[in-house]
Amino acid sequence: MTGLRRIGQTWYIRVQIPKDRQADAGRAFGTRSGIKEDHQKTLETRDRLEAIKRRPMALLSVTHEINTKLKAAGFVPLDEDWTPQWANDATLVTEALSARKEILSASTTQDQSERIQTVTPSGAAHSIVLHTSPRDRAKDAMLDVASDRASALNERGENGSAYYRKFTAIAEGSATPIGVLMDRWSKERALDVGPAMLAIDRASFNHFAGFITSALAQTNYNSEQAMLYLRSQPIEELSPSLLGQFAPWLAQEHSLTAKTVAARISPLKVFWDWTIRTHAITGPNPWIGATTGLKKRDKRASKGRPALDCYTDAELVKLLTVDTDGQHKWAWGQALSDLMRLALFTGARQNELCSLTVSRVLIYDNTEELLWGIQVTEEEAKTDAGIRKIPIHPLIKPIIARRLHKAKALPGDDNPLFPECKPGPLQNGSKRSHYFSQAFTKFRRDVLGAGSDNRRNFHSFRRNFITAMEVALGKGATACTPLVRHHLAGHEASGDIGAQVYISDNLGWPIYSAAILGMVETGYSDTVKAVI
Repeated sequence: MTGLRRIGQTWYIRVQIPKDRQADAGRAFGTRSGIKEDHQKTLETRDRLEAIKRRPMALLSVTHEINTKLKAAGFVPLDEDWTPQWANDATLVTEALSARKEILSASTTQDQSERIQTVTPSGAAHSIVLHTSPRDRAKDAMLDVASDRASALNERGENGSAYYRKFTAIAEGSATPIGVLMDRWSKERALDVGPAMLAIDRASFNHFAGFITSALAQTNYNSEQAMLYLRSQPIEELSPSLLGQFAPWLAQEHSLTAKTVAARISPLKVFWDWTIRTHAITGPNPWIGATTGLKKRDKRASKGRPALDCYTDAELVKLLTVDTDGQHKWAWGQALSDLMRLALFTGARQNELCSLTVSRVLIYDNTEELLWGIQVTEEEAKTDAGIRKIPIHPLIKPIIARRLHKAKALPGDDNPLFPECKPGPLQNGSKRSHYFSQAFTKFRRDVLGAGSDNRRNFHSFRRNFITAMEVALGKGATACTPLVRHHLAGHEASGDIGAQVYISDNLGWPIYSAAILGMVETGYSDTVKAVI
C-alpha cells in the first residue's frame, strides 16, 4: 500500500515529499545533496496487518516531523499547501479495492479468541469470549485505517466522514467505483462494435465526467482530472435524480441539439443495461425514458429553419471554382479543394474521407475497365453497413493518385492521404475530420455567406451524391438501383426483406463501377462536371 515499505523484516512508513518542496526539505534536514525526496520511520512491527493499523498515526507523526524541520528553517510547512496522497479520489479507490481483495481472500475460519471483560446492566462483572477469523481481523484493520484517516482529514477542516463512508463502502463491497465497471464493459464492448462507435462511447463518457464533476465536486477540473473523478465515484451513489440533470446540462451548458443529446445518452444507457445484466447493480435502468421527447423537441426547434439540402449547381460552381489557396485566406486550401470533389463523387462521409490511408486505396491495374476505389473500414464506419468499397470516377482519380504518391514517399507503411487532417480531441472521439470540419464551415460561410448556415454543410455533398444516383436512374442509368445506392452510401436496406435477407451484400465491382459512371454521366449537370 502507498506509504508502506518493508526493510529487512520490519515495516516502515514512508512519506514522499512533493518535488517542488524537496529542496526546502533538503536544506531543513541538512542533507549533503541539498535535496530530500522522502522521510521514513519504523513502525516497529513485522506483521503487515499491524503495520496497516499503525500507518495512519505514523503518517501524521512523520508529517509533523517534516513540518517542524521546515518551520525551524524558515520554510512554509507542508500542511498549508499539501494534501496526503491517500486523500485523493484515485488513491482512495485503489487502496479500498486492494483492501476489499485482501478481506475477501482472507479465511473465514475462526482461529483466534479473546476474552473481553464487560459489565452487566446491574453492575456485575461479566466476561465474554470473542472468536475472530483472519477476515474479521482484516476488516478491523481496514476500518482502523479509514477511521484514522477520517480523523486526520477532520483536523485539516476537510470532510473526513465522507472519506470514511466512501472508503469503507468500497472495501466492504457495498459500493463499486464506476471506473472498475467501465473497464470491464469496455473490453466486452470492443468485441461487439467498431472503433467509430467506441469513439462515440468515449465522447459520451467524457461529457458525463464533466457533468459529474460539476455537480458533485463543484470544481473546475480538466478533462483528465474529471475522468479520474468520475471513475472514483460509486455507481450506487449516482442517483436517478442526479442523472436526470445530464440531458438539460448538455443542452444548456454545451448548447447541444436534442439529437446530439440523445446520442450522448445512448452509450450510457447501454452501459447501465450491462451493469444490470451482469448483476453489478440492480435495476431499473435510470436512463430509460431519458431521451423521450428529444426528437419532438428537435423537430419543434427546426420549425421555421430552412431544411438542410443539396447544394445547387450555382453553389457548387462557386465552391469548386474559388481559389482555395488565394492570398492564403484558408489554411486548408488544397484539402478543401480535394475533399469537396471526393465527397461529391463518392458520397462518403467527412470523417471517412479525412481518414483515408494508403491501404484504403484500391488499385486495379490489370484492366482499363475497372475503376480505382477507396474502402471504408470498420475503424471509421458508423454501422456495419458503412463498411464498404466505393469506385473512384476518372474525373477525381488524379486527386487520389496525387495524394497516394505523396503518402507513399513518406516513411511508414500506411500513411494518411490527408496528413493535414490531424486527430481531434479525445473527448470528441479523436476524429480526423474534427479540425477540417471547422475549416470547411468558415470556408462555406466566406463563399456562400452566413445565410447558408442551417441549409448547407459538408454532409450536403452526400445529399448531392444520393440525389444524383436517383436522377441518373430516372434517366436510364440502370446500375443506379436503390440497393446499389444503399451499398455505396453505406445505408441499411431497411424495409426490403429481399435485400436484407436474400440478396448478396456484394453485387460485384463492375456493377458498382457502372453505377458511379452512370451517376456522374447523367446525374450531374455538365456545368458541375466542367469544374471538377
